[in-house]
Amino acid sequence: MKHILLLFPFLVLFASCSKDDPITPNPPVTTYVKVKTGSSFTYEKYDTDSTGAKIAGTTQTIIETILKTDMTWNGKSGVFMVANNDPVEPDTMYYAYESNDDVSLEMNLTDLGLPPLWVKIPVASGNPEVSVVSATTEISPGIIAEVSDSITVSLVGSESMTIKGNAIAVRKMKMNMSVRAMAGGITLYGMTVVMYVYYAPSLGFYAKTEYPAIRDAASGGWSNGSIQTLMDYVLK
Repeated sequence: MKHILLLFPFLVLFASCSKDDPITPNPPVTTYVKVKTGSSFTYEKYDTDSTGAKIAGTTQTIIETILKTDMTWNGKSGVFMVANNDPVEPDTMYYAYESNDDVSLEMNLTDLGLPPLWVKIPVASGNPEVSVVSATTEISPGIIAEVSDSITVSLVGSESMTIKGNAIAVRKMKMNMSVRAMAGGITLYGMTVVMYVYYAPSLGFYAKTEYPAIRDAASGGWSNGSIQTLMDYVLK
C-alpha cells in the first residue's frame, strides 16, 4: 500500500467514515491471525478534495495479494510480501509480524534520499513506537543536506467496521511523520504529516486507510487525498 508507504501521497488524514462503513466504539478485539500466501483483499478507493468530500468519477478497485509469507527480508524474519494492482502506482510492500502480535512495515524512503526503514505499528501492544532515520544526501544539484525522518505510531483505540455485512473489530492507529532537511544549520524544508490506519486483527491485515488532500504552502493549491476501504477478502 503505497498509501502508507509512498510518503507524500498518503500524508495527512481526516477521521471521517462513509455511511457504508459505520464505525462503532469499543467492540472486543479478536484473536490476532497471520495471513497466508494467496490471500487477497479488495478495496474501494476514491479521491477526496480539500474538505474531505469524495470526488466524483475517481472510484477504483484496488486488490492487495499476499505473494509470500515467512520470509527473511532486510534484517527481519516473519516477513510477508504484498503486491497491489493500483493502476497509477502498482507496488510491492513488505510487512513483518512481531512476536507480540505487533506488525512492522518497511517504509520506502528513497524519494527522500534515505534508506528503507522498518516502522513498528503497535496494533497489539498499544505502546507508542518511534522510528528515526537520517542521512546526508544531495537533495538537488550541488545542495548537500542532512535529511531526517521521524515516524511516531500510536494506538487511538478499538472500533468496529462493517465488512461483507459483518462487524469486524479494528485497531485504529495514528501515524505522525516529520521530515526535515538542514544544511549549514539552516532548515531547507520541514513537514509534519498525519495519517490513520485501521488494522483488523482477525484478518491479519489493514481494513482502511485515509489520507487527506495536501496543501502546497508555496502555491496555496491542493493535491487530492484518498480513502481506501476494505470491501471483500479471501483468506487462504
